[in-house]
Amino acid sequence: MSSAEAAQSAQSAQSAPPTTPHVSACEDYEVKKFLGFWNKLKGAITLPAKLLPFIILHTLDPVLFLLNIFTLPFPRAKPETQHKWTTADKLLAKACQLSGWGKITESDKKMILSALNNYNAPGDEDSRSPCPGLNAMANHGFIPRHGKHVSLSVICLAIKKTYDFAPTFAYQLTSAAGFISKSSGDGKTWIDLNDIAAPNVIEHDASLLRHDRMFQPDQGPPAVDLCERTLQFAHPAKQPGAPGKKGQNCLNTESMSKALYERRLICSSNDDPQRESKVRNGQYFLPGKLKIFGAGNSAIPLILWDGREDYLRPFFVEERLAYREGWHPYTRESPAGFFGLSFLYFMLVFAKIEHGVGSIFPKKKKE
Repeated sequence: MSSAEAAQSAQSAQSAPPTTPHVSACEDYEVKKFLGFWNKLKGAITLPAKLLPFIILHTLDPVLFLLNIFTLPFPRAKPETQHKWTTADKLLAKACQLSGWGKITESDKKMILSALNNYNAPGDEDSRSPCPGLNAMANHGFIPRHGKHVSLSVICLAIKKTYDFAPTFAYQLTSAAGFISKSSGDGKTWIDLNDIAAPNVIEHDASLLRHDRMFQPDQGPPAVDLCERTLQFAHPAKQPGAPGKKGQNCLNTESMSKALYERRLICSSNDDPQRESKVRNGQYFLPGKLKIFGAGNSAIPLILWDGREDYLRPFFVEERLAYREGWHPYTRESPAGFFGLSFLYFMLVFAKIEHGVGSIFPKKKKE
């Protein structure tokens, strides 16, 4: 071979694409099988990072419920606890962060701990929700007063500190907003308060404090006439030592059931076209899931404010916490317990209210 032919052969060898080893169908299947297994394994490893707080907190809640029963004779936490960052707060903040809700910053912590009796009514540009509990937190400054772009972590910790809820219950309530939350690139999951007004997710018809969306498109402000109608079901407490022993009128589970019954009957009845009813509101919708929200919203005021009318009126009408009237979450009379209001205790009160509503409605006769 001449030198010219040898050079040409070497050049063509360099320019030729590299040959790849032949892979059999069996080997290719094994590789894909391994990769599929590896992806499942990674998913199994990373998924509990978000599920673990949910599992732990819901396993812990019955424990806190039982501990509350046994610690009832002992003094509860002092009001100063509201302004301290406790170990329980640190653990809850970590659980929120693991859930992807965002990290609690020092400014968040300062805001939550410094708020108290500094109520301001919302401005025209502020975002508000159909939930008076969230609105009251914004009005007092436990969460940003404008109510916009609020991280779920801040909401969760603020619920715990504002109302003395057990970490388990605060986490459970906040997770309900996960269906309407948004995520941003900074690792924070957040909502605007008016996002909760999304129809038939958390917001519902036959509310005790808001007219149905058909008649009140803006679900942010309370309907004062409905608030006063609900408070009319309050009556003097009869049991010795019960809330209202000084003569205040109070709501209890029985009167809350009656209020819910009347409200649902008015909203769903076809009999009276002059009232807010299905004759005028063809959009009326209240399935079982939303009835749960309605009864749950009725249970919390009974526990937090002992059902007292003088405490509930500012909360219902002004969405203001009754500090001026003498209320404080760490000194309430209701036996929610030393470790804060547990989800299980709340469920017992809620179930009693909803059962009462069902027992009032007339049973349909079998044909």
